[in-house]
Amino acid sequence: MKDVQSWGNGPAPERWWAFYVRVTREESIKRDLSIPNQCARAQELARLRGWDHFRIYIEERHVSAELWTDKRPALKRMLDDLSAGFVLGVCARHTDRLWRNNDIQGRILRMLRGSGSELWDFSSRYDYKSAHGRFSLQVLGAASELEVGLVAERIREMKRGKAMKGKTGGGPAPYGYTSQSRRIRELKAAGLPDDEAYRKACLEFPVGKCWYIDEYEAAVVRLIFDLYTSPKHRIGSKLIARHLNQQGYRPRLGDKFTSGIVTNFLDNPAYAGYTHYDEIAYTNRVPSTRPRRKHTLFQGEHPAIVPPEVWHKAQDIKTIESRTSRRKTAPGAVAQAFSLTGIMRCPKCGTSVLGRWARPEMKYLFYICGRRHGAGPEGCDFPLIRAMELQNAVWGWLCEVIASPAFVMRHVERLMKRMRAEQPATERQLAALRKRRDSAKGALGKYLKLFESSTSASPEPTFLDRIRELRAEFEAVEAEIAKLEARVVPTPPKVDEESVRRYLAKLSEKVSSHEKYQRVLFHEFQREHDFQVRPAESGTEFAVSMALPCRDMASAASAKRIATVLGWKKEAARSRVQRPEGAERRLGSEVNGSCPWRLPMPSATISATLCMARLICRARSLSFRSIRSAIPAASPAITKTTS
Repeated sequence: MKDVQSWGNGPAPERWWAFYVRVTREESIKRDLSIPNQCARAQELARLRGWDHFRIYIEERHVSAELWTDKRPALKRMLDDLSAGFVLGVCARHTDRLWRNNDIQGRILRMLRGSGSELWDFSSRYDYKSAHGRFSLQVLGAASELEVGLVAERIREMKRGKAMKGKTGGGPAPYGYTSQSRRIRELKAAGLPDDEAYRKACLEFPVGKCWYIDEYEAAVVRLIFDLYTSPKHRIGSKLIARHLNQQGYRPRLGDKFTSGIVTNFLDNPAYAGYTHYDEIAYTNRVPSTRPRRKHTLFQGEHPAIVPPEVWHKAQDIKTIESRTSRRKTAPGAVAQAFSLTGIMRCPKCGTSVLGRWARPEMKYLFYICGRRHGAGPEGCDFPLIRAMELQNAVWGWLCEVIASPAFVMRHVERLMKRMRAEQPATERQLAALRKRRDSAKGALGKYLKLFESSTSASPEPTFLDRIRELRAEFEAVEAEIAKLEARVVPTPPKVDEESVRRYLAKLSEKVSSHEKYQRVLFHEFQREHDFQVRPAESGTEFAVSMALPCRDMASAASAKRIATVLGWKKEAARSRVQRPEGAERRLGSEVNGSCPWRLPMPSATISATLCMARLICRARSLSFRSIRSAIPAASPAITKTTS
């Protein structure tokens, strides 16, 4: 669910009031605490309190208030706007929507004090600036933390008691089992009325909260255990996943099997008719972190799909092979850090790209799609990427950009010129609409003056109809102006070469201090400068981008827009032809004529390149993608091959 804002798609005001909406999984089923109910109440309070401009920040998932912004995206958006000075005050249904412990409370209150914003709930305002106000909030925070702890203890006791009695826990039945509630959903999806679906499901599965064997899925589970434990086969989880995909089997969500799904099946003691609970974690009063196969087992009430001895044999195989498996690195080899892990994603399936190596001696380092790594080429056929060559090329591109202020300025000016050329047509349309609006507003004012000065008790219907027409025309023109202004790309601020040079010098100092730690630097640039490496589906081209904030490079300090430099890395077809010794390339030399930084060619498989720079202006109320779609596409990449 997207955030709700009072100005719709129009231009954002200078400041606004912030409402924060969050529900837990338990609260989402309560009508008076649901997200739609909280949003409706927030809009009502905004009207009652006279808050003309407001934005409702909505957490899309069920998250806990004990988490920080890395797990709560709506809170992160709100706090970013708060730090930027856009938020007049923060309001929530109750303070427990914002925090559930004193640590999170202290962080949010420090940010509120720094911006001078107010703190409200749906009933009253909170004083957090005085000593007594802070003390009362700390008491409320401690009470919320106590409530969370007591609920967690009750849930742990309930789960442990059910496991010891052999009863299944909450949630849907695992793969291989079905239940009455699942059958009801299937019958409803088939088009049966609710009463008929419930009647048929009760006839098939009389007991409500109980698991029954699904014969089709149970056959797949038995096949997995047979392939893993039988001496005839004895293959690993990755080969099992590939075999299942080749035979046309699919997990319940309709996706393909992966090694992780197969391992999860092998670890689950429910298939042997057991329930489980981590008694060690319960005794130590800490959350459970051990795998299910190491929990204390209890005999369950549900039927077993595989014999218990088969399940125990699978655990013995896993334990023995993990102890006697080969070393992941050769003797004397140094563990390799793949610096782009966590930055790249597969363009075909969206899964994270992982760094791996081929033994022995780690001679061949490569990146592979996470789904392909788990399910094989049947899961995803995105090709492997040579790690060292790509990392060296990306590192060279990054060093090139921060060492070439003239190169950045040249392309920034080129795009600024293009953006200014697009402004006149839009400005002419806006001027015509504003003229129509002023004309309708003036005519409406005249009619209203005549209406006020009239002594007639009942004005003529044509007179009132004309007023309604003028008002409707005025509102329609206002809406058109708002839509057109939302599509207008703001004129970028003036950026001079000296300010760009100073800013890039700071980045260059950071790069030189982290030269031996590519991974640390790449991830720091990802956090602070939206650094991205996006491979194409062919696996031979890579879009490398980095965001440079104009507010730090321009003399106009009010602008908060982004300059993004896009570069393309192209990997040629794999060739056995050796490059002449000492050959090197100069990134962007065909674009700006000269470049002070050179990168030696890392291998014969890299053929070179740099695209154009692009300046993307972002208004603070618009998303990156919406602005990007309004800018003309970049010109084709300029390629230079050194051989």
